[in-house]
Amino acid sequence: MITVDGTEVFASEGLTSDYKTYHINCAKATAASTITIGTSLKRAYINNLVVGSGTYVEPPVINITSDNPLEVANTAGNHSISYTIGNRTDGSALTATTEDSWISNINYSTSGTVTFTVTAQETGAMAREGTITLSYPGAKPKVVTVKQAAGAGGSVTYKYTFTSNAWAATLNGTAANWESIKNGSATGDSRGISIQAAATGAGATSPASYTGISNVTINASKSKNGVGSIVVKVGENTIGTISSFNTTATDYSFDVSNLSGKVSFVVTCTTSTLYVRDIAITATGTVAPQAPTYAVTLNDPTETGCSISATVDGNAISSGDEFEEGTVVTITATTGNDYNFGGWTLTGASAVNASLASTTFTIGKSAVTVGATFTPKGGGTATFTFGTNISATSGTINGVSLSTAKNNGSNAPAYNSNSSQLRLYRYNSMTLSCASNITSIVITYDAEYIGSDTAANVGSYSCANSVGTWTGSSKSVTITNTGTDNVQMRIAQIVVTYE
Repeated sequence: MITVDGTEVFASEGLTSDYKTYHINCAKATAASTITIGTSLKRAYINNLVVGSGTYVEPPVINITSDNPLEVANTAGNHSISYTIGNRTDGSALTATTEDSWISNINYSTSGTVTFTVTAQETGAMAREGTITLSYPGAKPKVVTVKQAAGAGGSVTYKYTFTSNAWAATLNGTAANWESIKNGSATGDSRGISIQAAATGAGATSPASYTGISNVTINASKSKNGVGSIVVKVGENTIGTISSFNTTATDYSFDVSNLSGKVSFVVTCTTSTLYVRDIAITATGTVAPQAPTYAVTLNDPTETGCSISATVDGNAISSGDEFEEGTVVTITATTGNDYNFGGWTLTGASAVNASLASTTFTIGKSAVTVGATFTPKGGGTATFTFGTNISATSGTINGVSLSTAKNNGSNAPAYNSNSSQLRLYRYNSMTLSCASNITSIVITYDAEYIGSDTAANVGSYSCANSVGTWTGSSKSVTITNTGTDNVQMRIAQIVVTYE
C-alpha cells in the first residue's frame, strides 16, 4: 500500500509475482507531502521508485485489430494486418519487420495497415509459422504470427534403388537416409545387397510417409542355395511376404488400396545368401507433408586414438545425416591411451552435460555441429600468444579454453590487432579452464599496463616486472581486473601449465 499524507493511492492487492510498472497520480501532493510505503503481504519487492512532478502521460500503445495469429492459404498471395495506435506522439510512425524469408514486400506506409506477401508452399511441405513485428517509438512492440497451411499433395511415383555395396538409397537421384542393418552383412555385388545366413531383421524403411499408395514392387533374388523370406509393409500393414526366390533378379509386386505410411521391408535369411536390389513405390495419391530436417555434423578429433560417435534410438548415424526437430541424439567420445576427455563443443544445440564423455542433445530448429576436446595425459602446457596463434577474446589451445567477460565494466574485453594484445578493461575478467587441474599461469603484460590491480578467484596471484604469476590447483581459474586504479590489463601472452 502507498499513501500520500495518509491517503491511500495504491493498494497492494493489485501486485503479481512478476515485476510491473505502476504509474500513480497524486493530484493533491505537494513538495512537503509524506509518502508512505507498506504492505500486509509477507514480503514485497520494489525494483525502482521515481517521484516526479507534473502530469503523467500514458505511453503509446499498439493495438492489433485483425486476427492474431493470422492464418493464410498455402498459395502465394498478399495479406494485411490492421492496427491502431493509442496515445500517439507527433512526428512518429509505425514500422514493421520480419526475419522469415517466405514473408516479403512488407509495406507500412498507410496508417492503420501493414501489407505483406507470402510465397507458395511446395508440394508436400509442412505447415509453417512466421512473425511480423510492429514497432512504434515509445510503445512496446507487437508481434503478429502468420500461419501458412501445408503444401498441397500431388500424384507421384517414387523409385528407390539400393547401391550395390552399402545400405543406402537414392530418391529420384538424390541421396536418402535408410535405417541401418540390424544383423547380417552390408556388402553386396551386382545382384544387389547381400543378406547372409542367420540374418534376422535386416531391412530398411523409407525416409518419407506417403498417402494413396497403390502398389509396391520389390526386386529380389537368391544365391543357388539361398533360403529365407522378405516381409513388405506399408506403415503397420503387412502387404506381402516373399518366400520363394529365383536365382535371377525378379520383381515381386503387391497391389494395395489407398494405404498410407512409410514403406519398409525386413529380410530373414536362413540358408546361404539372399539379395535385394530395387524397391519401386507407386503412390497415386498425395505426399504426406514432411517436417523440416536439420543436419548433424560430427567433427572428427585429430588426437591419436580419439574419436566421437552419435546414435539416434540406438542406431549409429553418420556425419551429415538429417533429423527432425525434437530428435534426441546420443554422443559418445572415445579417448586414446594418451588423452583425457576435455568436454563437448556444440553449435546449434546444447549438451545435457558437456563434461561427460557420453551425453545427449536435442535437435532444435537449426543444424548442429558436434566436436570434442581431448587433453594429453601426464600434464602439458598451452601457450596463448596474441597475434600469433590467437587473435580473439576467446579460444582453445591444447585442451585449455580461454573466455572473457565484461561483468560490470563500461567496455567489453577486446583484442587489439595493432598491438597484438588482449585488453581487459576495468572489471573485465578472463577464465582459463581445462579438463585437468591447472597448476600455473604466467601472464606477460605490456610494460605500462601490467594488471597490478588483479585478483584470482582461487589460488595465489602476484605481479612483478610486467609478468603476472598464478599458482594453485584448479580446473578453472578466473582472473579479474579489479579496477582500483582504473588501468587496463594489456596481455601479450598467457602460458598455462596443467597436470
